[in-house]
Amino acid sequence: MKKHYSTNRFLRIALLGLVGALSNLYSHAQLKGTYTIDAKNAASSTNYRTFAALASDLLNGTRSDGGAKNGPNVSGPVTINVVAGSGPYTEQVSFGAFTGVSATNTVRINGNGEILQFTATSSASSHTLQLNGTDYTIIDNLVIRALGTAIGRCVHLMNRADFNTLSNCVLQMPNFTSTSNIYFYYGITNGTSSTLTYADAGRENTVTNCTMTARAGGGPYAGIAIIAESSGTNLTRNYITNNKIQDI
Repeated sequence: MKKHYSTNRFLRIALLGLVGALSNLYSHAQLKGTYTIDAKNAASSTNYRTFAALASDLLNGTRSDGGAKNGPNVSGPVTINVVAGSGPYTEQVSFGAFTGVSATNTVRINGNGEILQFTATSSASSHTLQLNGTDYTIIDNLVIRALGTAIGRCVHLMNRADFNTLSNCVLQMPNFTSTSNIYFYYGITNGTSSTLTYADAGRENTVTNCTMTARAGGGPYAGIAIIAESSGTNLTRNYITNNKIQDI
C-alpha cells in the first residue's frame, strides 16, 4: 500500500533538514580573514569590542561583547587590527590553546600603537596578557602595561606556548616598586606565584624590537625570564633580539 504524505509534512521534513544543516555549519564556524578590535563601535561578526571577547571566541566560540561568534579555532590566516584611537583597553587577557594554527595559518594582532593595560591584584594571576598553550600568534605594535605597584607581569607565556612572536611592542610597568623575583616584563615559565617552576613552558618564541620600561628607581625584578625544564634533552629555543630593556 502506498503511503501518502501531506505537503505540510514534506515541508516540516525539509525545514528540519535545513535547520540541522545550518546548526552543523554554525557549530563548526572558525575564524579566517580580517577582523577588528574597536571598543567605540558595535560588536559584530567582524568587530570585537574587547581583547577578551576575541580570546574567548578563538578558544570556545563564545563572546562577552554581544557580537556573533566566529569560533572556536581557526581555518586559515587571521588578522586582527586594533583600531587606532579606540583604546585604551583596561582588561586582563588570556589566550588559550585554540587549534587550526600553523606556520601559514597564523593569528596576527596589529596593535597600531593602542594600549592594553591591567592592574593585577593576585600573584597567581599577575599578567596583563597571557599566552596559555597558544601557538603561532603574532602581536605587533601594541603597548602592554602592568599598572600595579607590587604585582604585575606584562606578558606571560606558559604550558607549551610555541612559535609566538612579540614585535615592536612597548611593555611598561610605570608604578612598580616591588623587588619580588616573580615579576617581569616578558616571561616564559609555568610558574604563576613563583617564577622558578621548571617545565616545558614554550619553544621557538621570539621577542624582538620591543621596549621595556618602568619608572626611574623601580621596575620588575627581571626584564625577561625564561624557565625551561630542569633536566632532559628537549630543545626549547627562544629568541630575544634587538630589544631595549631598562628599569629592572
